[in-house]
Amino acid sequence: MDSHTRLIAVAVLCSACGGGSGASPTAPTPVSPQKTITSFSTSASRTTLAIGQQATLTATSVYSDGTSAQIPQIDTIGVEWVSNDASVAGIEPGQNPSDGWNQVRAKAPGTTTITATYGSQTASVSITVTQTGTVVGWIGNLLQEGWIE
Repeated sequence: MDSHTRLIAVAVLCSACGGGSGASPTAPTPVSPQKTITSFSTSASRTTLAIGQQATLTATSVYSDGTSAQIPQIDTIGVEWVSNDASVAGIEPGQNPSDGWNQVRAKAPGTTTITATYGSQTASVSITVTQTGTVVGWIGNLLQEGWIE
């Protein structure tokens, strides 16, 4: 038998037996249902700020399987933060690129609502801005930024 005929014979035998190792086929792995968001909340590291101070905003979801997680600030969908009165306190980027737009900066005395939207979910947190003396405000900012302890 020449090599070409042997190759054809091997191919026929392999196709007749399925070409496998003889083990029985395995059942497909069941797919778990995709978890969905059942509730959504937002918070701020501080809800009362002096003019010029910042607070970090956090969004958290509770899922259908009972787990909860802080939503990353930068992901495929993203959390959108909006201030209903940006003249009192506005949304700004964090100090690191991975922080996203999750900082609120106090601008003028008053109260504003910061609303977070993630997909079809929304949640809000109230921010109050107070007037402070210039020196006290500067010291507060230096403490907050880690320049003095």
